[in-house]
Amino acid sequence: MLRIGVVTAFPSEDWHSARLIAAVGEQGAKAVVIDPATFALGLSGHGLDVTSGARSVLDLDALLLARGLSPRGDGDLQFEAYHQLVALGQPQVNCIGALLTAQDKLRASCLFARAGVPTPETRMVQTEPEALSALADLRWAVVKPRFGSLGNGMVRLRDDTRGRMRMRELLEKEGGLYLQRFISTGGEDYRVFVVAGRPVAAVRRRARRREWRTNLAQGGMAEPLSPPAQLARTAVAAAKAVGLAYTAVDVVATSRGYFVLEVNGHPNFEMAWDSCRIDVGELIAAHVLTRARAWRKVARGRELRRRRAPTSLGRDNRRSGWAAAPLA
Repeated sequence: MLRIGVVTAFPSEDWHSARLIAAVGEQGAKAVVIDPATFALGLSGHGLDVTSGARSVLDLDALLLARGLSPRGDGDLQFEAYHQLVALGQPQVNCIGALLTAQDKLRASCLFARAGVPTPETRMVQTEPEALSALADLRWAVVKPRFGSLGNGMVRLRDDTRGRMRMRELLEKEGGLYLQRFISTGGEDYRVFVVAGRPVAAVRRRARRREWRTNLAQGGMAEPLSPPAQLARTAVAAAKAVGLAYTAVDVVATSRGYFVLEVNGHPNFEMAWDSCRIDVGELIAAHVLTRARAWRKVARGRELRRRRAPTSLGRDNRRSGWAAAPLA
């Protein structure tokens, strides 16, 4: 029987964690719940090992990062554990490198541009002249937290006296601002759920009255949608550009086609069940088991992988100071 590590510090409190744990079991594998705060790294003459309690994490056939970080423990150690496990070849869904990219709106926007994925015109600025110039170019912009979710912290600004004053205030507070051209859509957009390169569910989100943000956390509503082919292709391309095995892609329709706003590394797939009666958790679990079977077939010895493990612990990642893993 395959043994899948479901990584979460909230196995029962978090709906998504609980659903993924159950889905792994329903697919015929054993779900081993791991709190990321219990990770430890060991280096010896035998190589490198990542453990959780008395268990070697490498004894598991794959990791499913339901909620990859714990508020307890050392975040840098948790990041490095994931990076080393990726380097050892253990399947990881979603991979830590892709999760970090999805969390960073600026980096994701750069990857969209390189992959040719349509996205609104974007700026990242640090000085007042740059900020005012960006607002003048965009004319109507949304300032977003570079690292944020649920629509929290987003501010819509016009290029007028009031908007420029607010821009100065935000820049002084934050030090740098991420802006995107605001696209008026009548208060609606689309969220497409992608698993293993396939669009598996989609919803149309509508903002509540007198609100432009469509996030459910901001009072928005969702209804099922059969996505047009181009919408589905755009969402799949965005997921591929960031390297996410599963995600929810937020897209708006414009006169020039569909534009991707962002991707979500830990998407609210409860929305897909409530609106479409599609169990995205089941599809994610099935994909993880497929990856795990392939890895078990080619990996002929845990000790061999450990002997080949890199033991350099270099630092260069933005958030944690540690090197980002390859996207997988």
